[in-house]
Amino acid sequence: MFSWDGFGQKHLDFIFTPLEEHKRITILSGAIRSGKTTAMIPKGIMQWLGTNTNPNLKKIPHKAIVGVSKDTVFENILVDWFDFFEETGIPYNYNSTNGTLKVQYNNEDWAVCKVIGAEKNGSERKIRGKTFGGAYIDELTLINKTFFKELLGRCSVQGSKLFATTNPDSPNHWVYTEYMNNNNDVEVYHFTIDDNNTLSDEYIDFIKRQYQGTFYARFIEGQWVI
Repeated sequence: MFSWDGFGQKHLDFIFTPLEEHKRITILSGAIRSGKTTAMIPKGIMQWLGTNTNPNLKKIPHKAIVGVSKDTVFENILVDWFDFFEETGIPYNYNSTNGTLKVQYNNEDWAVCKVIGAEKNGSERKIRGKTFGGAYIDELTLINKTFFKELLGRCSVQGSKLFATTNPDSPNHWVYTEYMNNNNDVEVYHFTIDDNNTLSDEYIDFIKRQYQGTFYARFIEGQWVI
């Protein structure tokens, strides 16, 4: 059952920021279990997926959901999205073979989303020639860099927004050096494990004791360190 109770103020600020006020690229970066992917459930469904950002288009432009593989997208994202659809009565259909998700809004408009795996070299061939009205990337640091560059160019519909979630990696990683560090086209939401109100104090105390040094800084505090 979907509930708003577990969201902290950082999550709510992100969720309720109007789509048009976000920069072209928004990255949710932070600790494990900090609620990044959960915050993308209402954001992705209620704003991003069903929004036509170009008033000159009659249909909602196609979007892309990207992960290491279609299976990881299904496990990390779609299972929770389907629960939300069923609880709220939003009609949807997912073809797991070709990775096409269709969601109906207002009993009239259908949003179409392509689910794509993009870990391997050459993954960019899957999207060449395509046009997207936005993208949502799961575990950004695990995505092939060439694919990401191709995807940016393919999100060419007016008002396109790219959202991504990620755990921290090395500060030398291309995600950090090219996009998170002093890029005016990118906004970053940073989360620590303490931002997730659904976790018990017992669990948080336990998991904090399991990490030290670099692991603590990354997994608990959400820092990009080596």
